[in-house]
Amino acid sequence: MNQKGFANIILVVVLVVILAGVAGYFFLVKKSPEVAQQPTPTPTQTKTPVSPIPTPTPVTSTTQNYKGTGFSVSYPKSWVIQNHSCSDMGGTDCINLAPAAAIAYYKQKYGNDSLSLAGFSAHKTNQTPREWLGTIIGGGTFAEDKQITINGYSATFVKSVAPNAYTDYYYAVADKGTMVYFVFRSYSESPPYGQSVQIDDYSQYLSDFRSIVNSIKFN
Repeated sequence: MNQKGFANIILVVVLVVILAGVAGYFFLVKKSPEVAQQPTPTPTQTKTPVSPIPTPTPVTSTTQNYKGTGFSVSYPKSWVIQNHSCSDMGGTDCINLAPAAAIAYYKQKYGNDSLSLAGFSAHKTNQTPREWLGTIIGGGTFAEDKQITINGYSATFVKSVAPNAYTDYYYAVADKGTMVYFVFRSYSESPPYGQSVQIDDYSQYLSDFRSIVNSIKFN
């Protein structure tokens, strides 16, 4: 074979290879799956939950008021004003009162609710609190006898103890000619008339009674 023929053969081979390469390229491009471009996710903002504003609890008063002639006091709602007479205290606005629980105890024990535990009354006088108490409880020696001030008013406190009989707490508070007298019997062996002597101790209610005294306001 001459040189020219050999060159033609080589040229044909080269063309075949080129054509095969081009065909293979287009075949592969056509078969390759398109890769979809994934969108970049937008970061979401996490909302912090907002706590609801709590509903305020209404403030419920634990006391109730008594408005007398020229004065007022507050007493616990667990106490009740009694209807039985307190004429021995005299004056105006003569009030007996006691805790409902103490009245229930007394009624269960003695069969009636005439418990004389605490009381107060108002009086017109120009005497000092100690002078006025002297007319009520007399003289003598007391377990305690103090000149004090309550809410800016002149006052006297006397504790009277009769062994195995009574323990009484007296307060007299004065302002502009009006005297308010308080008394509390924490210990007693004085049952209803006609019943055997039994001892009752109501000292657990003494702090309530003192809160009543300390609540006094004159008009």
